[in-house]
Amino acid sequence: MASNPPSAAPWLYKPSTTLAIVATILFGCLTAAQFYLSVLKYRSWYFIWVFIGALLETIGYLVRIISTRNLSESVRPDPISPGFEMDANIDSVARAHMPSRALS
Repeated sequence: MASNPPSAAPWLYKPSTTLAIVATILFGCLTAAQFYLSVLKYRSWYFIWVFIGALLETIGYLVRIISTRNLSESVRPDPISPGFEMDANIDSVARAHMPSRALS
């Protein structure tokens, strides 16, 4: 745990950019494999919603990488950076693309 986190950061810790990149690449590879298996190989078109959600989640992880590198830039008075807000919105939208039939 970092001893002195940046004062303008929206987190109480110093996020690891390297770990964010590794997680994004791993999740992107799993998303590509899921797309290949469900849409191209087995033609399960009803499963496209999971792919769309995973793709939006990958975009959210990309925004998280950007926000870890810009800790003190573009910070508003309520210390939430625009990148952090966009990440939260994309993660929420990714979960909303799940059809209601799959949840029951």
